[in-house]
Amino acid sequence: MMSRSLSITGGSEIRASNNLINYQKVLESFGFGTLIVRKDGSIHLASNRVAQELGYEPQLLSSKRIFEINPHLSLIQWRKKWKELVQTRHLEMETEFMNASEMLFPVQLRLSLIEHDGEPFCLVSVKNLLHANRYKKLLRLTTEVSQVGGWEWDLVTDRIMLTEGVYALLRIPNKHMDKEQWTALLEDRLPPEDHKAFDFNIRTAIETGEPCRFDLQVQQPEGHYSKMSVTIVPEKSEFQTIKLYGALQDITELKSGQEGLELTQYTLDHAREMIFWETADGSFLYGNLATREKLGYTNTELKAMKVDKLVHNFSVENRAESWAALREHRVLDWEGELKAKDGTVIPVYCSMNLIRYKDKEINCVFAKDWRRKKARDERLRLSLFTLDEAVDMIFWVDDTGALKFVNQTAYKSLGYEAFELWDELFPRSAELAFQDLWKASGAHQVIYKETEVRKANGQWLPVDVYINFISFEGKDYACAFLRDISARKAKNRELAAALDKVQELSDRLQTENTLLKEEIKVNYNFENIISESKAYKTVLHQVEQVAATEATVLIIGETGTGKELLARSIHALSKRKDEPMIKVNCAALPANLIESELFGHEKGAFTNAYQRKKGRFELADGGTIFLDEVGELPLGLQSKFLRVLQEGEFERVGGTTTLSTDVRVVAATNRNLVDLVNEGAFREDLYYRLNVFPIQNLPLRERREDIPLLVRHFVKKFAGKQGKEIEHISQSDLDELMRYEFPGNIRELENMIERAVIISKGKSLLLADAYHKSSSQAVDKKNHSRVFKSFEEMQRDYIIEALRRCNWRISGPKGAATLLDLNSRTLASKMRKFGINRKDFIDK
Repeated sequence: MMSRSLSITGGSEIRASNNLINYQKVLESFGFGTLIVRKDGSIHLASNRVAQELGYEPQLLSSKRIFEINPHLSLIQWRKKWKELVQTRHLEMETEFMNASEMLFPVQLRLSLIEHDGEPFCLVSVKNLLHANRYKKLLRLTTEVSQVGGWEWDLVTDRIMLTEGVYALLRIPNKHMDKEQWTALLEDRLPPEDHKAFDFNIRTAIETGEPCRFDLQVQQPEGHYSKMSVTIVPEKSEFQTIKLYGALQDITELKSGQEGLELTQYTLDHAREMIFWETADGSFLYGNLATREKLGYTNTELKAMKVDKLVHNFSVENRAESWAALREHRVLDWEGELKAKDGTVIPVYCSMNLIRYKDKEINCVFAKDWRRKKARDERLRLSLFTLDEAVDMIFWVDDTGALKFVNQTAYKSLGYEAFELWDELFPRSAELAFQDLWKASGAHQVIYKETEVRKANGQWLPVDVYINFISFEGKDYACAFLRDISARKAKNRELAAALDKVQELSDRLQTENTLLKEEIKVNYNFENIISESKAYKTVLHQVEQVAATEATVLIIGETGTGKELLARSIHALSKRKDEPMIKVNCAALPANLIESELFGHEKGAFTNAYQRKKGRFELADGGTIFLDEVGELPLGLQSKFLRVLQEGEFERVGGTTTLSTDVRVVAATNRNLVDLVNEGAFREDLYYRLNVFPIQNLPLRERREDIPLLVRHFVKKFAGKQGKEIEHISQSDLDELMRYEFPGNIRELENMIERAVIISKGKSLLLADAYHKSSSQAVDKKNHSRVFKSFEEMQRDYIIEALRRCNWRISGPKGAATLLDLNSRTLASKMRKFGINRKDFIDK
């Protein structure tokens, strides 16, 4: 535009001049305003042109600093510019000056370094760019035709400038709005949601420095709304956004083609949700197909209805409040019920939007049928209630280890206010660490572990953990069930303690069992042998010792002492218990038949031997043979018997074949075999062969403590056979029996009790009538002379009698040891040897 030019940096005649005013005059002749600025930023001289554009007097402007008319320049920045100017001697830049009215306008500056009186100055030529826009008229015409307005917001000065197009689009009569008036206008004209969107986009543009575009509704002074398109373009400095440029365009009259309108109409009509338009007076302008189908009304019927006929439990007050809120907020959500034509009540969720169409308020309602949702919500509520009230603690964990769901049982049991991460629950269980846990999810296996979970108070709760891996809506989860097992643990501890106690008692019983074993066997394991006598336990102990062996046993004892019972006990406790025990009463068999009974005979061996017969030894093969009264065995037969004992071989009578047998021999006798050997009536070698393990069976008079037991046993036995109930036995009768010698031993006692049971009529045993003492004593005296006791038996009886006379005192002047002329230790040793115990005899 200019025909003249001036190169300040290249003109030596100008740089050499000492008159600063001449610089200004030269530059102003080219259409530039000028400023001469010192190194510290103060203005030394200002031309009239610059002063006029800034609205200051030249003298007043000369008192200011460059920072006061250029808000974008600071002291630090000026120093940087000065340093750069010293190096280059010439700079150009575009910036803004602020006039006296605090309005900004763009300028182009050219800076040159000059000297005056040895002091450096900056000569600034100023070109006002605001008046240099040759497209100004064209821009105004374009703005009017396209209905576009522009605005500028200077963030440094917080001032806003609007173009005439903005005032025209918004029908603003005031052509000089400041920022406060502009802000108030937007709050008044924009709906709340649009106003929030406008603020949001402004803040976003400032923060990001990126341009944006959006649409909004603007209410015009006449009351209708115009659709506006807003464009925002930020301007950034070196550090931040310093200015926003904006454009506002009215797009209300822009229309899509007829096809778009028809598509919109079709979309509304065939939408799945119910859509209807309600006016402020409660009538309906439109209802789509879904509305008519779900409610059962025709379009004509719907338009003829009022809202009170359609809304279930309609309330005038509620509708007035809803419309007031709708007018205030423009949008409103409402959950309620609609009445169908057939009376069905349909739950709906409505989104209501207030629109203005041809100066008429219309409530555009989008109603969603919530029947399925209500049913689903009910199921969800029941499911959630079930989960929350479950006995187990339930946790859902996602693939990051975060807890997505925790039921109320877990909150109550563990005491936490909030749960975050799975690993925080199991710091002691490395197997349940999230990383290891999730590795197992690939196999979709179920994990079980008994562990402890940490409670909020720091205590530990024992739990069973079951973990299932589940895919839900395309995402993998771990569903964990934790069951409190503290009660079970407590019961287990109680059970363990009880088991320990049982084990302790068992050990104690085991120990006691060893001590009681003998007594138990005495009372129950010896084939109806009834005894509690300490002396008789010695006999039973011998039976137990020899039973497990194959040794020949000789039982010696008086008649009626139960020798056969001892023999049967030996067999029952032996390895041969499952084989037969054959009994032979040697005294009851005729001498001419005893050989045939023992060894058998062949057919025709003697008169009347019509067929072969097996002998007792042959029948007892593998088992036991009991030879009772073996002392009565004929002398001629004893050699053959000896051969069986030694070799296990024999021949039947009349036979020549040698037979073998495997038998265990138990013999019994009430005679003194030694005397028989001396008399020549019994083979000595056979005696020694039988006397391998002799057992001396005790007569009843030496085990008197067993008499009450035997009496009760026989009473029960014979009373049961005779159908009687005998409950009482006189103590005096028992005492009398305890004093009786019983030469017939147990057999005599058994017969005596059987007689007593027979003659007893009541529940008391009449023992006195069955007890014939005189005759029995006579028999006893008669037979007693024939009983010869051994030396040890005589010693035992003598010691017992001495103890009784001394009242069971052993030592001392009045003790039994003194009476017997024995050392007290010797007497005690003999008492242990003979099994003499005070408690076995006291009060008997």
